[in-house]
Amino acid sequence: MSKPSTHRSPATSGFGTVELLVAITVTALGITLASGLMLAGRAHIRKQQKELEATHAARASLETILRELRLGGACLPETGDFIALETVDGGDLDEITARFGVTSESDMTCTQTTVATAIPGSATTVPVASTDGFSAGDLAYLRNTDGSGEYFVITSVDTSASTLGTDRALSDAYPASSGVYAIEERRFWVDEPNGSPPRLMMQVDGGLPQPFAIGVEKLNVEFELSDGTLTDEPGDDQTWRSIRQLHLTVSARSLSADLEGKYTHRELSVRIKPRNLIPS
Repeated sequence: MSKPSTHRSPATSGFGTVELLVAITVTALGITLASGLMLAGRAHIRKQQKELEATHAARASLETILRELRLGGACLPETGDFIALETVDGGDLDEITARFGVTSESDMTCTQTTVATAIPGSATTVPVASTDGFSAGDLAYLRNTDGSGEYFVITSVDTSASTLGTDRALSDAYPASSGVYAIEERRFWVDEPNGSPPRLMMQVDGGLPQPFAIGVEKLNVEFELSDGTLTDEPGDDQTWRSIRQLHLTVSARSLSADLEGKYTHRELSVRIKPRNLIPS
């Protein structure tokens, strides 16, 4: 009786050439698909990061400017030619300045006083009824009883003599009872340095300008008048007094570009009515 053959035919012995090629092809396709998904995921993450960069810069800038504008005019003269808000029209690169009065940290009262005795023109000291709350380095506004006035920086505070030193000679004479106000000033504008991302600059009380937000490329201020029309910059007091609200727009871009050299941009807009644009 012969033994059964132990030799296997090619059709039944493991993987054949065709099956091996199919397996390799399927594996390659799987690797390609997985690699594509990973690259797509990374691209999506990079896109989200750029969107967050632009959105954060625009939102932080807008919220800060809004906070200062809402304070504009607080604790300051309500009559005369004092302007709590100033703008310089630069197209999409506007400049905006907000001013508001200094308040006491203890009871939130306004830091203001009156001139004790008449001041001659070109004086460099201001005799006041009280020096409470005033500090050297503060920006101050001296308001004449006729509504005119001027700014000066307080260089010294003499509590015994009740005087405030000024950083320059005053341009006008001021009678007793003229107002003296300690004020804060915030100035914002967009700077576009060569070879660097644009940035929103902030200057506090006339001090050294500092970059506040990197990537901000647009700051636009429009004024909505009582008749609904828009203007970039009010030209006279009558126009200032007819302002209903401000339209403020901030645009920012991501800090870096994508592989095609394109930046991600975000633009935010808001409307606001400051406390005091110009007194009536």
